[in-house]
Amino acid sequence: ERPWVLTAFGRKLACLQSIAVGRLGNFIAPFQFSVTDFNVLSQDLMETNGNLYSHVLDPQWLAWSYRSTVILADIIRHSSDIVCLQEVNEVHFYDFFQPKMRQLGYTCVYKKRRGDKPDGCATFVRSSVFEVLHVQKVEYYVSDRCVLDRDNIALILTLKPNFPKNVKVSKDMRDMRLIVANTHLLFNPKRGDVKLSQLGFLMAEIERLSYKERTLKLNDNYQPVLLCGDLSASPTSPLYTFLRRGFLKYDGLDCAAVSGQLVEDWPTSSRHRYLRYPILPEQLRINEDCQYLGALFQRRKRQENRVERSISESEGVAVGNRQRLLSSGRNTPTFSVGSPVPDEEDEVVDPDPEKAGMAAAMDFLGLDSSTKPKRVYSREFLLELRDSPLCEAEPPGLSTFPPEMRQQGESEDSPIPPNDADDLDDQPASMAEYLRSTSDMVLRHKLRFLSAFEHHLVDDCSTAEVSTYHARVCENLDYVLYTAAPDGHTEGPLKLVGRLGLPSSAVVVAAGGLPNRKHGSDHLPLVAKFAISNEPTGRGMSHAEGRKKRTITL
Repeated sequence: ERPWVLTAFGRKLACLQSIAVGRLGNFIAPFQFSVTDFNVLSQDLMETNGNLYSHVLDPQWLAWSYRSTVILADIIRHSSDIVCLQEVNEVHFYDFFQPKMRQLGYTCVYKKRRGDKPDGCATFVRSSVFEVLHVQKVEYYVSDRCVLDRDNIALILTLKPNFPKNVKVSKDMRDMRLIVANTHLLFNPKRGDVKLSQLGFLMAEIERLSYKERTLKLNDNYQPVLLCGDLSASPTSPLYTFLRRGFLKYDGLDCAAVSGQLVEDWPTSSRHRYLRYPILPEQLRINEDCQYLGALFQRRKRQENRVERSISESEGVAVGNRQRLLSSGRNTPTFSVGSPVPDEEDEVVDPDPEKAGMAAAMDFLGLDSSTKPKRVYSREFLLELRDSPLCEAEPPGLSTFPPEMRQQGESEDSPIPPNDADDLDDQPASMAEYLRSTSDMVLRHKLRFLSAFEHHLVDDCSTAEVSTYHARVCENLDYVLYTAAPDGHTEGPLKLVGRLGLPSSAVVVAAGGLPNRKHGSDHLPLVAKFAISNEPTGRGMSHAEGRKKRTITL
């Protein structure tokens, strides 16, 4: 039996709900949804590697007719709103999973691995809970001559939550989109270079799809993201560290140590592979921050356009003020940067120069000095000010970052990429040179992930959880990850409510291993429940009192 484990947030939510039902009246809960991640074991791959399942007591349990019934029963029992499956045979998707899941009210999306591979990834979304806005199918294969020469794939869906109409939701929440990524990375424990490159490729795609313009209310540039799948890496591996911490110094790292897998009887070789630049093929035009350079250039253009529009609007306001002054017949003094200071004999200077300067500016703009003016500057004035000695001088007491505290890869002499995306196609050699010159052998990404699972038993932190078992492997390789707040440590809009606990290796072995009579795959399904809320996790939930009844909101 797998226990359902509530987080602190989930316990508060359950407590408030029970109190509201008993005493306070109506209860306005946050928008909640559940997720299942499940590697269902490709029938073709199982039959090809039959020696890995010699421990199964009854051969009938390996037949697809039996396994499919057990797997579907697992999915229906958990009844998750988002279901991410890996190793789904193409024929089984169209003949079995898609008809069954459509009857249950799901939107079905599938991507098969390239070439003659029989299986792929499938994502199912309950139509009443989410609307599918966009589907991005990702192939990690680039070329036979680079590290990305394998046929693994990913599915990335952009979802719009269907918030209940009777629940008040802020505009920021209404505009929120949920990015759901489903992937299966290469299994080979010795090819950590391939896995890290595939994951960097996936991070670039997720970054591009989840990016949004920063707003004043939300200091975050990205939509919330769920990353589900079989990552073929242990929770203690550098690959997992890369996802959690947001960076990994890969130079000289042994490829066999990247995933941290404990695989018995795996063929060994005296030749060791070490990670070297480039970890991402240069033809992808992805930098070591896992960002597409073309996307960065487009964002820079949009930012420049916003600045130009702001300057144009400021010029229009300044011209209008000057015209009003001329039409009124008032004298309009002229000011210029670097003008000499008048002599003391010319005029009496106000003892408070700041107030005197403000009064002169207010008089020049034709505004009432009793009100706080809106500061408006023309383009010519800003350009003149930029080149003036005033901007070149360093203010006294200014504290600067020493060079050793500067972010890795960032320096005053860093080369500048081409000005627009067209240069990427016209000058591939300069693009490759730019990528090489900016590399510091550290792979980063802009998204910080938290795990829905603790990777150890609730009552025994020294005992690890396992999600997969066969003759060579008994460990945790499957994940449900979600993005944190911008600080990387606390939860953002996605709040974990609870998860279905995983067993230890001893429990799995005592049950006869996987698959067995009750479990149709060599992986166990990962199930988690989330809430979408702007309420900080570390604080109590807000509530409002009414005259006759109290309503609790989250």
